Amino acid sequence: MITGGKIAYVEARKESGDPAQGLNINIGLDEINCEGRNVDIKYTYVASYLGDTESKRVGYLKINGSITAEEDAKTVKEVSEKWKAEKILPPKFAELVLTTINYTCGSNGTLVVRPLNLSPPMIPPKIELTAKQ
Repeated sequence: MITGGKIAYVEARKESGDPAQGLNINIGLDEINCEGRNVDIKYTYVASYLGDTESKRVGYLKINGSITAEEDAKTVKEVSEKWKAEKILPPKFAELVLTTINYTCGSNGTLVVRPLNLSPPMIPPKIELTAKQ
């Protein structure tokens, strides 16, 4: 369960007057520390606003922060071992962590990029309609 978090650094820049035609989100886990029942995660979130080609970036948002999770001893041990051995998290825990980081940075990042005339750094879900049966 995520019990806390903070944003330590924010940077945003519009690098071109061209309109953004795409958005790439990259979440990097920089450091994991396990102590007792707590797992502390330091991360870097980068939203790259793309131009008419994927290699042309028109702007970006970068956020560094940390979140803390409180878990049972078994989960903390699994997280610690997996991170030390492979630099990855167990899938179920990774989903929780990445969802939390994405939500936190997407919602806070919206306020940061607005003065730069960049769209919110969120990729909305695809809505599908089905015929009424």
